[in-house]
Amino acid sequence: MQTYSNENFRTRLIWVMLFRIIIVSLLLVATLMRHIREFEFIVKLNSSFIVLIIISAYLASLVYLYLLRQASWYRVSAITQIIGDIIFASALCYFTGKDGSVFTIFFAFAIIIASILFSRAGAYIIATISSVIILIFAVDRQFLFLPYISGMVVDNTKPPLDQMVYSVFIHVLAYFVIAQLSSFLSVELKTTSERYYEQKRDYDILYEQYKTIVENLSDGVVLFKNGKLMYMNDVAADIFEINKATQNDYEIGEKMRDTLQRLSISSGGEISSFATGSNKIISVKHRRKTYGKDDIEDIYIISDLTESRRMQDEIVRSEKLASIGKVATGFAHEIRNPLSSILGSIELIMRTTKFENENNTLMNIIVKELLRVNELIERFLMFARPMPPKFTSVNLKQIVSEVVEMIKFDKDYREGIRIEIEDELMTDIMADPSMMKQVFWNLLKNSVQAIKEDGEIMITIKKGKDDGFAEIEVKDTGCGIPQTELNKIFDPFYSTKEKSIGIGLSIIHSIIKEHKGRIDVDSVVNEGTTFRIMLPIEHAEG
Repeated sequence: MQTYSNENFRTRLIWVMLFRIIIVSLLLVATLMRHIREFEFIVKLNSSFIVLIIISAYLASLVYLYLLRQASWYRVSAITQIIGDIIFASALCYFTGKDGSVFTIFFAFAIIIASILFSRAGAYIIATISSVIILIFAVDRQFLFLPYISGMVVDNTKPPLDQMVYSVFIHVLAYFVIAQLSSFLSVELKTTSERYYEQKRDYDILYEQYKTIVENLSDGVVLFKNGKLMYMNDVAADIFEINKATQNDYEIGEKMRDTLQRLSISSGGEISSFATGSNKIISVKHRRKTYGKDDIEDIYIISDLTESRRMQDEIVRSEKLASIGKVATGFAHEIRNPLSSILGSIELIMRTTKFENENNTLMNIIVKELLRVNELIERFLMFARPMPPKFTSVNLKQIVSEVVEMIKFDKDYREGIRIEIEDELMTDIMADPSMMKQVFWNLLKNSVQAIKEDGEIMITIKKGKDDGFAEIEVKDTGCGIPQTELNKIFDPFYSTKEKSIGIGLSIIHSIIKEHKGRIDVDSVVNEGTTFRIMLPIEHAEG
């Protein structure tokens, strides 16, 4: 007996049932119609026996369906069906001419069904049973020992013995040949089926492994087939900031394909995400595979370089700051002492000597410029030897409010500038309050200077997207910063303003870094600039 899984065996039983119902129906109708003239008396509806046989065949199918409801009854159902087929074929043949009936072919169907369900052993058993029944029918035609049923066909002419033997031999030979061929085909079918399911299982395993590898890659993978977007992993969806569920959207696929084709020529570049419009720097690798003449697959491997490029800029900026710190330390020691001596000497001369108005003005200018140089040196020293933050519980809204009140007394502030504060965080963070004031002072100072006439500065304090971080957003409606300059604004001594030293944003960057946070900037020329500061709510050591 073949060993099939329950589900596979159940499927075979269902197909066998459908096959049996169709064959019985078609063959009965076709045979009865073909031989209607020869067997007029067979098809008379008053023949209750043949009507009973047909009804029994269909009712048996209902019984088989009921047995299929329980997995433990699958084998019982199969055996019951085969026995039913033998009884059905025997009844038809007995009623319509015994071994001379046209319905002896139903034994062949029973043999084929047995081979499908129970392989070679089942086929030979049913072939043997069928042969015995045919032999009994043939002998009965000679001796008429079986009972007569009203309406059945009776052949009163006894065939010669050699003809009877020949008929039995042909039937038996046919049944065993059918048993051999059908069992052979059944075994081949089983082997092929096993190979198919084994290959399918291997394919499913390989597919799951491939899917796991692709989904866990750090790079994005996008597949197009004949120009249509077929697949993208989560990383690719994150890079373009689109929902994977929209990958079947024709416009999204076309837009992504055009973007990737353009970038693959230069192996990468800057893209604007489809959702938020934010810029990202990516590298693209493209490989095309052609199957036949019409199937073309384009595979794109996408690497998001935005964060690594930002880290590279951070490293370059840190190296610059380190270099400036070393230079600043040397200059500070070399210049600060003689500068203090010069400043002290001039102040002494001014106190002991009376100058005319013009000379007095010149001396005041000298003192003012010397003080300015001294302030510059002090700012150098902040980079050379920055003081570590003194962390304490800080209310950001309170600090920002204090800085806003201070900035209103600055010479660059105008009445047409509106400053608003919105606090959604509603909790304190761990930070250095004096350093935070310096950060917000520099940012507000820049925003005030960027607003040429009337404008607005919006300060929003809220919980960041990353857990454990506070986000402070300072947004103005000033002149904005060109995109080509954005990656330079945190560099020391770089400024887009004529009279600026270009060190304020560098100080901010250094302070934020000391607090284990980060600062980003977005800007559009003639529309405004937005600085976003991310600060840990709790102080993390190290």
